[in-house]
Amino acid sequence: MGLYAFGESANSLKLFCTTSFHRLSPFLFPFCGFIIPLITPFVNKEIEYFSYSLNYTNISKFSFTLALICAIIFMIGDVKMIPTVKIDIKNFVKIEYAHEHSANDYTYTVETEDKGSRGNFGIGVMEIGVVKQNPLIFKDKKGEYIAEEKDIFIIPPKYRYEVSTLNKGAHRHFTTEAVIEFDRTEKNTNTALTLPLIIKAGKKSEKIEEDIKRIVSKSSSLHESNYFEDCSDYMRLLSHIKKATEINTEESDPSPSSVLYCISAEKYALDNISRHMSVEEIANHIGISKNYLTNIFSEYKGMPITEYINRMKLNHMIELMRRFGYSATEAGEYIGIDNVNYISRMFKKYYGMTIREYKQIYFG
Repeated sequence: MGLYAFGESANSLKLFCTTSFHRLSPFLFPFCGFIIPLITPFVNKEIEYFSYSLNYTNISKFSFTLALICAIIFMIGDVKMIPTVKIDIKNFVKIEYAHEHSANDYTYTVETEDKGSRGNFGIGVMEIGVVKQNPLIFKDKKGEYIAEEKDIFIIPPKYRYEVSTLNKGAHRHFTTEAVIEFDRTEKNTNTALTLPLIIKAGKKSEKIEEDIKRIVSKSSSLHESNYFEDCSDYMRLLSHIKKATEINTEESDPSPSSVLYCISAEKYALDNISRHMSVEEIANHIGISKNYLTNIFSEYKGMPITEYINRMKLNHMIELMRRFGYSATEAGEYIGIDNVNYISRMFKKYYGMTIREYKQIYFG
């Protein structure tokens, strides 16, 4: 049949049809005409709760009841629930690899790498790819899911699955794997992503495909990898994924002008990473008040601007230690913090461990 739902809990009611809806309609419409008048009186009390859960300001009795009917059909029909995971992206570490892969009779059992975790915080590898030739079948403990040609597939950190081609013969896909720092979360923030295993092909997936190919192209070229370019490319990719998997976000998204101010603030902070800077200084530079910047930035990033700057500095410090062998003191001076004790306290606050513990776990 082809109804898919992605999301968890209340988000599972955000159903959409992907193929062969005409096969369902002869049954669905007579069924709706008979059952809606019968069950509508019993769902009145639930509407307010689910309206809040779905972030809608209002929801009609008809649409709510229809959603329940779809959920019932989903449970009794041959409909597959696309697995999802919700994570809050804290930092981009690096592109592990990105390439175009071609093979005949492609079959693998894989578990995306987990590079360590403490509580909800983790560092791991996330794979994002697009199928170009011969669909892929993904299998996990809960079922099988098909990624058709031009579909996007997303494999979160520490996810075990089997993958094989649907048909015998040649297969081709583009894929990128990146090491990320993340929190497992249920909160709705601008850095949180609800990631489905598969995003069906469409207008929104085209931008994701372009982003993947851009990263693959740069990785395949001979020019030296640039951390900040890689970070920018990957964040653009995640941004397009977020837009593709969200519904009715117009009411909660920051205005375009607010986004531009926040982007300018990010650029100014990055350009001046080697010295101390205040929120007031950044606000003055982009021509708005400190309070206004504080408010719109929290809405845009899901965290205070001071936390964003601190995390950016610490992430840069980690890269200096990892890639160039800087000591914590040397790296701290480079990011404009010459107080080792302050760096240690800040590191423990955001990462839940000391710098030495972090190096032992993640530097090998």
